[in-house]
Amino acid sequence: MAACATGAGRDAMSRDTPPAAPEQKAQRQQNRAADPAASAWVSAHAGSGKTHLLANRVIRLLLTGTDPARILCLTYTRAAAAEMKARIFDRLASWIDKGDDELITDIHETLGVRLKRDELVLARRLFARTLETPGGLKVQTIHAFCERLLQAFPVEAGVPPGFEVLDEAAAAELLAAARAGVLAANDRRLAAAIGEIAAHRGERDFDDLLHKLLAQAHLLRPLLHEDRRRVAQAKQELHDRQRALLAAGTEDAAAIIEHWHAGLPRDTLQEATAFLARKTTDTDKGQAATLAALLAAETPDQAFALAKRAFLTAKEQAKADRSVLTPNAAKERPDVAAALFALRDATHAALQRQRAARLRDLNAALIDVGVAVLERYERAKAASGHYDYDDLIARTLALLEVEDNPVAPWVLYRLDGGIDHLLIDEAQDTSPRQWEIIRRLTEEFTAGAGARPEVERTVFAVGDFKQSIYSFQGAAPAEFARMQAYFEQRVTAAEQEFRAVPLDVSFRTAPQVLTIIDRVLTQDDMTLGIDGRIPPHVAARRAARGSVELWPPEKALAGGEALDKWAAPGSLEEAYHPRLRLAARLAATIRRWLDAGEPITVKDGHGERTRAIEPGDILILVRTRTTLMDAIISALKQRDIPVAGADRLKVGEHIAVRDLISLGRFLLNTEDDLALACVLKSPLLRRDDGAWFDDDDLIRLRATRGGRRAALWAQLRHHPPARRAVATLERWRDEALALPPAAFFTRLLGRDGMRRAFIGRLGREAKEPLEAFLDLARRHERDGDAALLSFLEGLEASGTELKRDMEAPRGEVRVMTVHGAKGLEAPVVFLADTTSRPDKRHLEFHVHGDGRDAGVPLWLPSGLRHEQGDDLIARALAEQMREYNRQLYVAMTRARDRLIVCGALDKRREEAPNGSWYARFARQLAHDELNTGDIWRYPPTADSATAAHGAQAAAPSSLPRWAGRRPAHPDTARDWAAPSRLGRGMPMPAVLSPLAGGGADPFRRGDLIHRLLQFLPDLPAAARQRKAIDWLTRFHAMPSDEAKALWEEVHGVMNHPDFAPLFGPGSRAEVSIAARIIDATGRERLISGQIDRLVVLEEARQVLIVDYKSNRPPPADIAGVAEEYIAQLAAYAAAAQPLWPGHAIRGALLWTALPRLMELPEELLRRFRPATTRIVEE
Repeated sequence: MAACATGAGRDAMSRDTPPAAPEQKAQRQQNRAADPAASAWVSAHAGSGKTHLLANRVIRLLLTGTDPARILCLTYTRAAAAEMKARIFDRLASWIDKGDDELITDIHETLGVRLKRDELVLARRLFARTLETPGGLKVQTIHAFCERLLQAFPVEAGVPPGFEVLDEAAAAELLAAARAGVLAANDRRLAAAIGEIAAHRGERDFDDLLHKLLAQAHLLRPLLHEDRRRVAQAKQELHDRQRALLAAGTEDAAAIIEHWHAGLPRDTLQEATAFLARKTTDTDKGQAATLAALLAAETPDQAFALAKRAFLTAKEQAKADRSVLTPNAAKERPDVAAALFALRDATHAALQRQRAARLRDLNAALIDVGVAVLERYERAKAASGHYDYDDLIARTLALLEVEDNPVAPWVLYRLDGGIDHLLIDEAQDTSPRQWEIIRRLTEEFTAGAGARPEVERTVFAVGDFKQSIYSFQGAAPAEFARMQAYFEQRVTAAEQEFRAVPLDVSFRTAPQVLTIIDRVLTQDDMTLGIDGRIPPHVAARRAARGSVELWPPEKALAGGEALDKWAAPGSLEEAYHPRLRLAARLAATIRRWLDAGEPITVKDGHGERTRAIEPGDILILVRTRTTLMDAIISALKQRDIPVAGADRLKVGEHIAVRDLISLGRFLLNTEDDLALACVLKSPLLRRDDGAWFDDDDLIRLRATRGGRRAALWAQLRHHPPARRAVATLERWRDEALALPPAAFFTRLLGRDGMRRAFIGRLGREAKEPLEAFLDLARRHERDGDAALLSFLEGLEASGTELKRDMEAPRGEVRVMTVHGAKGLEAPVVFLADTTSRPDKRHLEFHVHGDGRDAGVPLWLPSGLRHEQGDDLIARALAEQMREYNRQLYVAMTRARDRLIVCGALDKRREEAPNGSWYARFARQLAHDELNTGDIWRYPPTADSATAAHGAQAAAPSSLPRWAGRRPAHPDTARDWAAPSRLGRGMPMPAVLSPLAGGGADPFRRGDLIHRLLQFLPDLPAAARQRKAIDWLTRFHAMPSDEAKALWEEVHGVMNHPDFAPLFGPGSRAEVSIAARIIDATGRERLISGQIDRLVVLEEARQVLIVDYKSNRPPPADIAGVAEEYIAQLAAYAAAAQPLWPGHAIRGALLWTALPRLMELPEELLRRFRPATTRIVEE
């Protein structure tokens, strides 16, 4: 059967003619890669069917008669292993009851193999044969393989039989305990090392630095060997490599300065000082004073500090000659100039050597502390009989090391008899140490007794260097290429066939999106880590209609800190902070889609179909877990959009867990007012009337008693609305003191219904953190400690992370990092975190290496960095930029149909930095596509375009003829005018004086009303009054009666019978508009302005426009309205008319100082309307 199946596949492929259809091309590529007759290395674009190919390769191996036990497939994640197994078993199971003709056709179409009828019986038996294989089909992660190998050879590996593997949470707890033990240890050497490190880092930064070092624990493993001689040798090798990179000698830092000081040419310096003191220029006189102080310095360090002032810049670079002394002075005394220039160079060189020596000593101190922590950690693991994931790799490498382990040949011999075919998934994510395991496993495939002539032993790897984004785990594109070259050489040298197969057909992404992806990838500065041409993507979904959109970045408002108080009623800083405004815009767009039933294309078992969009169709990606992720999740929740929450979070930082920790702390100490306040504001307790406790309750509870403030608990016990809450807390306190933490919190969440309360208040995302909290409590109890206090402290110190499974369908919007989304897809993808770039400040600690060796950990604090250190940082930053670009590729290729790019700028920027994700899209789309308002879109005619900003949502769906033209070069001589400057010469009315009498400042009051009218309409109607009054009283110190009165006035405007729709659902604020007009003087002008409020009423065929006037005295009637205001509103109406032909344009002024709406009659607007109006076309 083997020869028949393989040969038939070759014959079928040889008869194929070059196909035109992408599906046929992909089938040909996949069949060639899946052919078990050859080893293969597959470079696959995203979405090209890697998992499908792996499953096909395994099935074709089985069809050749290969024993399932002799196939090993290594995957990157357990989820990938489970999916691949499921695909293989589902396919094999489906063959059992198919008829002969149907089965022959199915196998030929999916595998490229045409079986004979007498071979079908064996094909149908593959399902049972695979299930019955001892140990099952070996599709597993490399860590699972290592664990299985060590369990099979415990004596040879030196591990206890039946050892257990620590999960990440348990390992983090042990490591935290080891770190705390080292910091508290009475060890002078360690204390000195810690002190040296702490001198350059605060407490929090010290913990972060140590965490980064311990994340690279495998680099320090050679320093933990039982053989002290080998430890000393490994330590010396590490320090030598650090010294070489730092260009540091063996001299002490202080000795370097003393040597410099001893070599000072004092006589020459005295002569130079006297000479320069006689000069008249400030440069020479100042230099003379500094040199005099240098000569008088009492210590070498003082002298060196003065020399740096004399000869080095603020950035500690050597000063230019003219800054050391003036050209005239240098010309007059060239001997003095030469001496000073030489001293300048000597000072700069001494500084570089001193910095290198200090960095050398600092890194040695850091290594000492890291090793001390790891030694404690190793002892703790050994005492409990556990190993972590890094141990699995390290001990497997040691087990297979032929030179150091005398039993390694025996182990390899046993393994060699058990593996004939090795498959590697996501090969680009494999680290050098993992590749070394693979290399040792396959060494005998092509050499010695392992190269058995009766068996075609193969290696198969599939990956994509463009998706290599796990450098923090040691993976690198160069390693992917190096291992391809290694296996190709080994296989071809053994006269076996090796195939390098590309997969360039995407079954995932629409062709329009792939077009932009290819254009971004081919930008000149788009470096990915491996040189060479990247094949363009070929779309299998040729009929799909996708789109790419680029929203304008949200910018920080001008005015700096003074505007911090301008917060939206729904959040503290939404109106000011660009990240919060971006989050609000994302949420508003998604809410509008869901309400309108935005159509999208989805794939199911019957092909593709169109339906209304659902929350689960949307994926929002960020680079890192920052406040932007939190803001987006919060904004989605505020608009009642189902959201899955963060893809990874620290259990102890989730709000539900924080509430439980606060409860525990209060139950242990009823004097802890902060803990009790947190409990009262949580879902754990309600007032007797069923309402939640709020800030007003806390303020009343903090009232003084007899001139003395009592504890919050004492006040609560006398608070009438809190009788049930007090009784509940007393009961919980008794139970917490009597029960172990796991039992107590299980009762509280189950019996007392608090799990339901948390989920009801916080959403379904609270369920997993609560379950993780209980799991940690049970583990704490199993470890023999039933104390509530130690559990709470351990939980907060451990930093245990919870990883959510985002692959399972939940019907929720997913907000994830790019790393977390790898392998996922969605019909609609937002790239929200696009304006930041890798920052060298985050590279002070990094691992320096080229992927071929273990790498060298380096810490280069900015305050000590020298030129060599700056060069090392620059090289690390360049590598980070390459991975940053690869992250962009991963992010872009998650989208099936719609890719939306947006971002937020920090207060220092007006545009996205060069090289950022946003800048790449802007460069690509801005030059050759259509700018529709403020959104750039590709393709221009995409029906699926997103209406996401301003009046864009109401723009006509058909595009004008000029849409396909390239934008012309702008004419800088054109006459631009603001709509407010189109009046006929009348002076603008004077502003209201904030110093005028009559009560509150009307200017400030008008601005407050303006802000409220801008943000309140976006909030649910039921929440507007509370949010508005809370905003006015909290952040603007307005008395509650004034705040309530102002709210009533604003509410009256929003509910005005004629203009209520203006503030209702679908209305828009701050709508930008531009047009070409002929003004009252007959001149052609280009106008650009911003409409304060706009809404389109399709049923009434009307467009309502309102312009706010905040700081001008309102007229008594329309006759008193300034011409400038009428002309401005008339210009807006004229500019809007071509966008909504057939609609009546109504306009009004809102005088916010009163407030009062004043609609301008249509004939008045017509009288001031520009003679000609056309929408700007260029």
